[in-house]
Amino acid sequence: MSEETSITFTGCLFADGLPLVANYQVMEQRLKHPRITTGQRLKSEISLNDEISSRIITLADHDDAEPLLFEFVPEGQGRYGLNVKTAGRYFNWRLRIDQTTRHLLLEKSAGSYFEFETYAGRLKSLGDLPSNPASVALVSVEKKIGLFQHQTKEGLKYFLDRNPNDTGHNAYNPSPVSFILKVTPSALDSAA
Repeated sequence: MSEETSITFTGCLFADGLPLVANYQVMEQRLKHPRITTGQRLKSEISLNDEISSRIITLADHDDAEPLLFEFVPEGQGRYGLNVKTAGRYFNWRLRIDQTTRHLLLEKSAGSYFEFETYAGRLKSLGDLPSNPASVALVSVEKKIGLFQHQTKEGLKYFLDRNPNDTGHNAYNPSPVSFILKVTPSALDSAA
């Protein structure tokens, strides 16, 4: 499809069968759990109120959690900006790679650009998706690399645009994350 036919569309992203959410959403859900320990409650409250960690994009604890709804805004040359369209605390915030930690998080004003790659190569527009849902790699335009998944000692799963292998040994090199992109049906209807 040509660049002129690129359209804005909405959809959700999943990894390992779990929806992508803001860490804030995960902490809210954990605090609702009736059998949470005092230590877990305190850690959740700290993370919930922390200005940075609450905005980190992570995976939900359960597959039935509500995924973040993203608006994929074409920026030309197959690049997209991703805006959150889920009602709530981060409505209309953008996905951004933090310049210091390289973590994927939500930012109110400035955002990063991403490209999508399938087994057939880079996508130029929504019409190039092989199916719905589709398996895609989310590629950081800035670093020209797919996003990797990593986990803290406390269990926070996050995404970043650098190889998290700090050992230097290639036996520990992970592969970029294979995301599942599920586009809302109305976007597919308008692309047809």
